Amino acid sequence: SHPSYATLSEVESGLETLRGKPVAIEWGARDFCFDLKFLERWREIFPEARCHLHENAGHYVLEDASAQVIENIGGFFGGKA
Repeated sequence: SHPSYATLSEVESGLETLRGKPVAIEWGARDFCFDLKFLERWREIFPEARCHLHENAGHYVLEDASAQVIENIGGFFGGKA
């Protein structure tokens, strides 16, 4: 019943088109909106993804865990981590 439901459903259906592409997931365990159930779904869609769960990060993962996220993304693009 949330106003964003239709948009989120559309985004989810489009994620399937990215299957097979390299994917990095940086997720905040304390996100008030996109909780761990959402992460589970992303992991179902992208089982080969490099996934990092940041225990002390919330919705704004890059702000809350910037050093680690930057290192992880650098490794992702550089073929490390």
